[in-house]
Amino acid sequence: MEELNNNKSNNVENNYSKMYKEWNYEEHGVKVNIDIMNNNEERLRFIDFENNSSYIKTISKDNAYWQKSHYHKQTKEVYIVIEGNITIAEKMGSKVQMIKVEKGNGHLVNKGVVHNVYMDKGTVVHTLKLSDNIVDKDWYSDIELDTLLKNIDLT
Repeated sequence: MEELNNNKSNNVENNYSKMYKEWNYEEHGVKVNIDIMNNNEERLRFIDFENNSSYIKTISKDNAYWQKSHYHKQTKEVYIVIEGNITIAEKMGSKVQMIKVEKGNGHLVNKGVVHNVYMDKGTVVHTLKLSDNIVDKDWYSDIELDTLLKNIDLT
């Protein structure tokens, strides 16, 4: 019986592998890419041009760190923590609010809100981006918040 289950499992894996190799993402309006950032963070992205949305799986590996402060004019983001913890810094005017998001919880960052994400070591985050127009570059840096957060270590 165990051998039968193993064969069944292998067949399912082989079918999925074949499906992924044959599926033309761009034909379905989806772009897929994997990035390794300068801080060794891994990002797997699925960008859905037809629905003006994207999904990003972000993995912090060996260290904790702040990402880059930024905002979006046309995009809101939902951060969902799968493993570990994040802290989201949101700047509104001259005030900065720190929001801790633990495993199994999420947080919405609205359009126009300057924010940054502190990734604890070993954290996995799923981010859903909903945009008015995903084709346009909609990422604007905010050096002021980066400067404020530079010396804040949350470990």
